[in-house]
Amino acid sequence: MSNKSFSSWMSSGAPWVWLNAGAVSISLVMVVGLLLLISVRGLSHFWPADLMSISYNEPGKESVTLVGELIDSEIISARQLNRVGVELPAGQASGERHLIKVGNRDYFGLDFSWINGPWMGEVTYPQDLMAIERREWGHFYGYLTAVKQQGEVVADGESTYAELQLRLKRSNQLISDIKNELPEAGFSQNDLLVKSLAKSLAVKTGTALTLEEQEHLIHQLFACKEPTISPTNKPVLMTLDVSDLDKKFK
Repeated sequence: MSNKSFSSWMSSGAPWVWLNAGAVSISLVMVVGLLLLISVRGLSHFWPADLMSISYNEPGKESVTLVGELIDSEIISARQLNRVGVELPAGQASGERHLIKVGNRDYFGLDFSWINGPWMGEVTYPQDLMAIERREWGHFYGYLTAVKQQGEVVADGESTYAELQLRLKRSNQLISDIKNELPEAGFSQNDLLVKSLAKSLAVKTGTALTLEEQEHLIHQLFACKEPTISPTNKPVLMTLDVSDLDKKFK
């Protein structure tokens, strides 16, 4: 290309068009790559991880079994491990430690725990190990053995999981009812909870009750603070004298 042709090409503005097109293309590639990175790293946070059971043998302490999710692993130097009491074999310059989400904050007091690789024993992935996302105290990790109500076992064995699902559904419905409940004068949050519980536990229409069950319900009714008012704030009991009865049957 002669100097005249090159000057003509430069003066036409074509190089700047190609330069801008290349910059836009690179920017688009970077934006797409950033979105992919955020998607992969972000979605993996919400994707259920495998639950592991670890036999952990810390020197000087009783062996324990930890359950939870593996969050991260890292290689650290032997000097750092020595500071926390981990002795590596002679000649080994580094060791591994793992960040485990142990959940059960009401028991451990924290959600995550670092454990040292040299102290780990057998690692398994039990099929019956389960995770439950709770509204407080973080995730629960453990085994489902029975369903209890007020300390009494209401389901165990093969029917345990089905019973748990029914009670979780009812619990979620109660929470939804409370959230959607319009506040009434004089009703606290506890009142609304009791109101929703009363609705869900009420005897359904058409249910046959024995004489003993009927008497028990009457006793429970009169043990209430306001036995004459239903959970929906409607009267369920009225006192009538003879004159009122006469008016009803005229």
